[in-house]
Amino acid sequence: MRAAAASAGGFSGVGVHIDDVDEEDEGELARRDDVLRRTGLSVAEVEFISGWTGGELPRARTKAFRLAAHWGAHHVSIGEFTGGALDPPTASSVLADLAAEAAEHSVTLALEAFPWSRIDSYPRALELIEASGAGNVGLLVDVWHFFNTGAKLSFLDHLECSRIAAVQLNDGPRVHNDFLQQARRARMLPGQGELGVHGLLERLLALGYTGPWFVEVSTPEFRALGARDAAEQAVTAARRAVEAARQSSVTVPSN
Repeated sequence: MRAAAASAGGFSGVGVHIDDVDEEDEGELARRDDVLRRTGLSVAEVEFISGWTGGELPRARTKAFRLAAHWGAHHVSIGEFTGGALDPPTASSVLADLAAEAAEHSVTLALEAFPWSRIDSYPRALELIEASGAGNVGLLVDVWHFFNTGAKLSFLDHLECSRIAAVQLNDGPRVHNDFLQQARRARMLPGQGELGVHGLLERLLALGYTGPWFVEVSTPEFRALGARDAAEQAVTAARRAVEAARQSSVTVPSN
C-alpha cells in the first residue's frame, strides 16, 4: 500500500530499512520485487548502519550490502546514533574497511552527521571520509541535521561535488537541546520551517549536484496523514523547493 501510494504520489524510488526485511523468509524478496515491478519504483536507499565508530564492524553491514546489491540501490546510509567521544583514527579506519566491503558489492556509502552523535558535524564527517581514503563514501546532507549540527553554508564553498552522495529534504526549527527527540518530531516538509533550505539547495546546485533528492520528514501531523496524501504533499514540497533553488542558484565562490 505504501509503495503504491509513493508511486501514485510522484516518487520514483523508496528507502528500505534493514530491520523491515526478514531474510529468513525466503519469499520476502520475491514479494518485494513484485511490488517494485508493479509500481515502477526502485529502491534508492538501504538504511542504516550504525555502531561502527568504536572500532568494530557491525553485523548489520552484511545484510545492508546484500540488499543494496540485490536492488541496485543508490546508496547505503551510515552514521552513528550513539554520543560520546570520537577517536577519529579508529573511526576512519573502520570506515575504510566498511567502504572496501561495500565496494565488493558495488555499493556507495552515504555518511550522515547527527547533532547528538559522536559524528556531530558535517566537517567531522568529511574529515573521516577523507582520512579513510575511500572513493565510494560521500556525505548524506540532511537539511535539518545540516543546520542543527551548526553547519554553515560556507562549508560547501570548497567542497568537491563528488563528496555529496545524496540529499534529504526537510525543514523545521533551529533547536539547541533534546536533538534526538526534536529530530523525531520536528522535521517538517521543506518550506514549513525556519531553516535555510533555499540557500542550501542553491549552493548544492551551484556545486553541480545532480544526485537524488530524498524526503525525510517526521512530525505527528505528517505521520497522521494517509499514505497517498503524505506522498503527494512530500513530492509537491520537494519539487517546489528544488525548482525555486534552480531558478535562483548562484555560483559558489572559488576563493
